[in-house]
Amino acid sequence: MSKKFLVPILLLLCSLALNNKAMAVNYSHNDKPHHARVAKHRATKHKKVARYHHRKKHHHVKRKSRRTVVASLEDRKNEITNLQVKYADILGAEAAVNPCLKEEILEWYGTPYQYGGNSKNGIDCSAFVQTLMNDVYNVQLPRTSDEQYDYCQHIDTSNLQEGDLVFFSSERNHNDITHVGVYLQNGNFVHASSSNGVMISRLDDSYWEREFVGAGRTAPLISQNGE
Repeated sequence: MSKKFLVPILLLLCSLALNNKAMAVNYSHNDKPHHARVAKHRATKHKKVARYHHRKKHHHVKRKSRRTVVASLEDRKNEITNLQVKYADILGAEAAVNPCLKEEILEWYGTPYQYGGNSKNGIDCSAFVQTLMNDVYNVQLPRTSDEQYDYCQHIDTSNLQEGDLVFFSSERNHNDITHVGVYLQNGNFVHASSSNGVMISRLDDSYWEREFVGAGRTAPLISQNGE
């Protein structure tokens, strides 16, 4: 074949080869982004779904938390109402109780007993009496029941008035004071019992009657009563 025809044929073949290569490159270029776009779309969709479930779960938890708080407040409100009814029932509806004393008792009622404790997490008898007398009557008592017994002016039980202290001893000879409470009315006193925490008991209960040592009145209350 002469060179005259060979050169155009070679040029044609080269042109076809270049076109085929360009088409292959173009196909490869268009094909890969398509798969990448599909994968990216799926990943984005999964992320949106995950965020949706996360927000839904978080919202549910927040709503549940709010419901729990509201329920707790309602329970506390009902508990206080029940305590007020119980308090009035124990003391007698006709009893004119010092409102500050009543609020103090309701605030501490049911607090567990803890030897040496002086907080809502746990409190012992002398710390409870010390706190109550300070909050209600502005009387600063010593810390221990023995010291509180010595601090008071001793009175006969027939003269007991609201705010007086009542003392007990678990020892056979009653030499040491082991328990103390605050007298209320109608033979009732409030104290931090080692078995039931802050509660109201009766002086004529067989146990407390047996343990009873005496009663005392603090100087500020003596002044208020004009004694």
